[in-house]
Amino acid sequence: ALMQSNLLNLQVEEMLNEVRCNTLYAKKKLQSLVNQIIGLLQTSSELNGTILSSAWAQKQNLSVDGLENHDKMIMDEVTTIDYRLPSTVECVGSFALETAIYPFVNIDLNVTMPSDMFDERDILNHKYFHKRLLYLYGLKHILTKNGILTDERILSHEFGILKGDIRKPILIMQFDLKGYRIPIRIIPTILPNTFKLVQLRLSKNNVRPKAWLENIEQSKKNKKKGVVFKQSSESDIVLFGTPHYNMAILEDVVVKSQFNFMKQSVSNCPVAREAIL
Repeated sequence: ALMQSNLLNLQVEEMLNEVRCNTLYAKKKLQSLVNQIIGLLQTSSELNGTILSSAWAQKQNLSVDGLENHDKMIMDEVTTIDYRLPSTVECVGSFALETAIYPFVNIDLNVTMPSDMFDERDILNHKYFHKRLLYLYGLKHILTKNGILTDERILSHEFGILKGDIRKPILIMQFDLKGYRIPIRIIPTILPNTFKLVQLRLSKNNVRPKAWLENIEQSKKNKKKGVVFKQSSESDIVLFGTPHYNMAILEDVVVKSQFNFMKQSVSNCPVAREAIL
């Protein structure tokens, strides 16, 4: 009986009208800007064949505030990537699903990094996060060189942190479109075939302790010399799972599939959009 009340229905409809973003969805200039950024990232040859490294990033004055104080994410000298165009660039998240709540609007652009840019061992010891950071630096360089970050409509641009995880920076650009302050976020992700997904199980260890690595290296040297060495105790060789680390990588794997699932869900049940709001 309560849900059949005309007064309640009017109150709910009034509330939804206050938080819906129908005006933004209809803005052609906003859609044009998003398409411009997507097209640029998909086709720009600015960095084709360029090897990106921490040294390259320093020359370009690219850095993420606070990252240098995070021991686990200090860029090592040997990490490099051969920049390649993204596999896909597409709008995802609440704006694409038309479930964004005004004024808390974010336009998320999912930039899928090509899987052949990674080695299977990049899953270990933060190497993936290092390469992800270099790729993000490359994306910002492209946007800068092509005038997006110097556009008269842009209010600010900076690196932010995705969900409070310092290992996963993103690029946040704030645009002014006739009184609307619109954040567009660039989020690098990966394809499901980039790594063996079994390696991302909760029980798997993908962060090798320094002492463990040193023991392995010493064992290899001893074997080459033909030296008989004492077998390590079981407590020395057991590697505990790294569930938080593994899930941080898996989160980047499932962004597209999760979005497609949600898109299909709201398409099959349009009222789901109102329920989300």
